[in-house]
Amino acid sequence: MLDIKFIRENPDAIKRACELKGFEDKSDEILALDARVRELKTITQSKTAEKNKITREIPTATDKAPLIARSKEINAEIAADMAELADKEAALDDLLHRVPQIPSADAPIGRDDTENVEIRRVGTPREFDFTPRAQWDLLEMNGWWKPEKIASICGTRTYALFGEAAELELAIQTYVLQKLMAKGFTFVNCPSITKPQTIFNAGHFMGSDLSVMNNDVFMLTDTDRCLAGTAEIILNSLHSDEVLNEKDLPIKYAGFSPCFRKEAGAAGRDTRGIVRIHQFNKVEQYIYCTPEQSDEMHEHLLNNLCEVMADLELPYRVIAACTGDMGFNKVKMHDVEAWFPSENAYRELGSCSSIGQFQARRTNTRFRASDGSLQFCATLNNTGIALPRAIVAAIAAFAGIGLLSTKQFVKSGVSLSFHACASSARPSRIAFMNSAICTGATLEATLMTPAPPFSIIQRVSSSLPLSTWNPSGALRSISMICCLLPDASLTATILSIAASLRVVSAAMFAPVRPGTLYNTIGLSVDSATALKY
Repeated sequence: MLDIKFIRENPDAIKRACELKGFEDKSDEILALDARVRELKTITQSKTAEKNKITREIPTATDKAPLIARSKEINAEIAADMAELADKEAALDDLLHRVPQIPSADAPIGRDDTENVEIRRVGTPREFDFTPRAQWDLLEMNGWWKPEKIASICGTRTYALFGEAAELELAIQTYVLQKLMAKGFTFVNCPSITKPQTIFNAGHFMGSDLSVMNNDVFMLTDTDRCLAGTAEIILNSLHSDEVLNEKDLPIKYAGFSPCFRKEAGAAGRDTRGIVRIHQFNKVEQYIYCTPEQSDEMHEHLLNNLCEVMADLELPYRVIAACTGDMGFNKVKMHDVEAWFPSENAYRELGSCSSIGQFQARRTNTRFRASDGSLQFCATLNNTGIALPRAIVAAIAAFAGIGLLSTKQFVKSGVSLSFHACASSARPSRIAFMNSAICTGATLEATLMTPAPPFSIIQRVSSSLPLSTWNPSGALRSISMICCLLPDASLTATILSIAASLRVVSAAMFAPVRPGTLYNTIGLSVDSATALKY
């Protein structure tokens, strides 16, 4: 929502914003209604003053009848003016809620997502020497979901993960929350049940009629409640009708919640798999700050998600959304998209959005500046991690030869993430090994560079054909070994571990001891017939 004073003084900017974002321009109607509302307020104030004057004169008047008659006339006129004023204010309020946010001057100009601009790519999509399997095949072959059974119980576009995939989902979201808390974010476990007005106040819907949300939002029948599609909805109203101190800004929240969306506009798209579903879990980043801090905070939120992509070792790209694709309430938006091998395409895993003061005006969230003035806060949001989309990208990117290596990746991710989050010290380095051992293979121990807590596994790259993969034979897989290594004994420990790795069970996980220093060890296998990690 924009300030009416800004609209009065900058009608051309409003017209241009509507043109760039593809919304109907209502600025002329707004200005006409605004003028009439102000006129009616002046008229009613004048007539009220006249009525009050007559009321004071009646007790001392010799002839009271004319004064009483005039007082009644004024009452009727005021009532009519007030009724018109109420209608005009309601119409004006509705139109004000249809004015889009002004896009940033550096946002790409375009009509739709086909005109978005790629900013950068990070990581190289893995080249497979076999046809990558679709997400539903990997889930099915590993026993990680039961789509038909869940659909029969819960309906379409629902899912349940089983076993290691369910553990990985929990592990990743826990890891991301820990990462954000280490960066100064306050964790908020948000409710999903909320009020329609709360959703409306986030500024994703136009107009003042709340029923406009019915096609997109799950309403709870016979209640005044509904289900939120993101933790942003709740976080946006945490400081409604409050005055914050400038010295306390920025305020950073990491919200987690189950999210519910009708996906009414997605009919026929992504009907298989777990990319587009009615219920999913999501970690959301949300910031309150001053308008002057907004650009810096935008980069902060964007970099956080990019770090998560790097931690998961997923190739990704950053997209600047054009004016026609960024949405109604945004100043600017960047999407982070991960590579989906089976689709040979990048798919969105998060959107970083600067909202300006648009949401804060709806929620009346202000701060007292150092000069004593009251100003509306700026707000921003970005995905922390969207699940289960991240699971799809991860298991697809690291799908190896047959099922075992995919399952091995998931187990490694689960154990490593849980161990990382369990450390009270939030270590900056994790010791792990994930290798394939072949009889007679030579082992090369390499001390890796310091890595974030969830550097899951080195990229899988192998030409070993599926027919030669024999998990019960001499070729065995090490899921992971985590250990606390004092720097002084690092070399001896590496050699000791390397010497012992002749036969290692793929199911074994070494416990991680609490501590403040973790070192990363990577073992590569130098063999023509072994997997190379």
